[in-house]
Amino acid sequence: MWWQQIWTKKKLTLVAIGAGLSCVFLFFLLLSLFVGAEKSNTTGWQNAAVAAPQELVRQAVEQNYLSAPEAATLDFNRVKVLPIKASKSKPLYIFDFNTPNLCGIGGCLYAVYTEDGTPILRLMLQNKLPKNVPLFSVSDKFNSGYPCLVISQLNPEKMNVRDPKIWLMKSLYCYSGSGFTLFNNSITEIAAGR
Repeated sequence: MWWQQIWTKKKLTLVAIGAGLSCVFLFFLLLSLFVGAEKSNTTGWQNAAVAAPQELVRQAVEQNYLSAPEAATLDFNRVKVLPIKASKSKPLYIFDFNTPNLCGIGGCLYAVYTEDGTPILRLMLQNKLPKNVPLFSVSDKFNSGYPCLVISQLNPEKMNVRDPKIWLMKSLYCYSGSGFTLFNNSITEIAAGR
């Protein structure tokens, strides 16, 4: 009988230890899931004069907007920026110069800068996309302290007048030491009218 009491106490102790270890394991499992799935804080396109450091805005305009003598100077209040900030990454600033002088048949110029003023990606992109499809979004992948970017574009090679399907190409760009590099593309069909 006394041995039954000891055995019962041992079983309770073993159950308590097992439950405690299970809780610790579950805590670390949930923590790793949340850390890996962290999304950066993007607040949408904003006036660059308000949402980015002034010296960075000036530098980005100087490096990307070469006005002809007869062209009007660029109004800094028209420049938009998409600030990308996350707790585990360095900040990025994506500039939309919002001027026809930096647009052509291939789209309009978008430039990505680091906080210290280093240009790390420049692309001509079409900004006409279906609703709820952002031009730039942030991946849950990080490389060298920067989040990878997903850039969405309609795929003109798959467009057909007789075929009402809309094909969306998503390109993953990640930092590779001196700038962002295209890592992969994916093409998906989305419903027309979205």
